Parts: sequence; C-alpha cells; structure tokens
Amino acid sequence: NTNNYQYSYPAAYDNVIAVAATTRTDQKASFSNYGSWITLSAPGVAVRSLYPVSSGSYAYESGTSMACPVVAGVAAQVNAQYPTESRSQLWIRLTTSCENLESTEPTYASSLGAGRINAARALMSVSAVAPTTGLNNQSTSLTVTGVSFVPGVVVRLTRSGQAPRQLTGVTLVSPTTLTGTVNLADADPGVWNLTVSTGQTTRTLANAFEVEQMLITSLNPDKAENTGDSGVVTITGENFTSDISIHLGRSGYAD
Repeated sequence: NTNNYQYSYPAAYDNVIAVAATTRTDQKASFSNYGSWITLSAPGVAVRSLYPVSSGSYAYESGTSMACPVVAGVAAQVNAQYPTESRSQLWIRLTTSCENLESTEPTYASSLGAGRINAARALMSVSAVAPTTGLNNQSTSLTVTGVSFVPGVVVRLTRSGQAPRQLTGVTLVSPTTLTGTVNLADADPGVWNLTVSTGQTTRTLANAFEVEQMLITSLNPDKAENTGDSGVVTITGENFTSDISIHLGRSGYAD
C-alpha cells in the first residue's frame, strides 16, 4: 500500500499470487503498489468489512488487504468446482479469466497483472456438445453444456489450417446450457475443437465435433441406353440424409 512499483515480498515470489487493488471503476487504487511482479488485481476500495463500528453495522475498508480475500474467495470457488485440477491449472484459470484494464486504466494497466479478477469467467468451462457430428453440406443446430456461461459468449468450431466456424443465434438457456447453429458448408471433414469465449477468456473442448462428408461410392447400373427409363438405380455411399436430391448432370445439357 505504498503506491510504487518496488518489489514487495513475499508477494513478489514467483509461486505467490500478488494482488493489486482497484476501484469500483477499474482504476488503480491510489495506494496500491504496481509493477511487472503483480499477478492480477481485485477491488480493494470501500469494501464492506467485518470490522464493527456500531451495533449491526460494519466499516468499509480500503487496502490490498481487502483485495486479496476477493482473489482467495474466487480461488476457493474454482477449487471447489474443479477439485482435481492442479495449483498451476488454478493459477492459469485465475489469470486467463481477468477483465482487461487497458480501456479503463491505460496508465497502469500493464502494471496490474493479468487484469481485474472475474469469478464467472474463472469458473467457466465447456464439457459437451450435441450432436457430435454434422455434414459439410448443411447447417447444424448444436447444444453446448458446461459451467458458468455468461451473456455474450462467442462459440466456435476450430481446426488447425481452417477458418473458425462461429455459431449464430446463440441463446443462453442457462449458465450451464447454450444453443446455436453452425454453417458447415464446405467445412473440411475431420475432427474439430469447440471453443467458448468471452473477453480474454477462452475455454476449449478438444476433438469435440466431427464434420463428415456425403460420399457416393457406386451406382448400379452405371450405364443405360438412351431410349427410355433405365429402371431402378441403386446408389451406395456414406452419410446420405432424407432430404437429399439426386440428378444426372452434364455440361451443356439439362439435368
């Protein structure tokens, strides 16, 4: 609480989360230390405390001592939700889910760590998608399930070397369920990842969705005289759907 960038220990040790304090408008608190050694930030100005000032009333206090418990509380929530994750994974969740402070605090943003902590984003994860397959000649409606989805999330199918396919009409059914539609026209067949993003936070479900392609492998018969109908033609292949249309086509001729 000395408003300078000098290292403060034990906060500045590599394996310790160093917390700077911010105001309710995401500005650096006037008293807060700052610098490259800060891990992240949390509200620390005029925070309702447990310090009693009168019967049934408590003081509002300011300081990094008020900001640190906010981070500890969010860390406890994350640990309770994901008890099998390691401490390093917890660290990553906390730092990758922060709110960017560049727009509100351009002077100190780079010295306030990863940004201001965000509990909902820290808890967010994606666990499943249904269906898990779709054809690359149509649009597919998807239902995505997970934890702590928030309004305005962006959902995409991603694959190395391919442009992402973003879901449209995304509806937040609940904090654990959202729906949307993805256009798979000409998407590269194969396995794709599913990502859910908000702000700087992205959660990925690897190898979640497979794009399939409709294939024709044979026709029987494969030739006929041009004197009339050839009768029944049997077509075999993969991933046929009930709404397909079938025609013979040749350049310069009507189908």
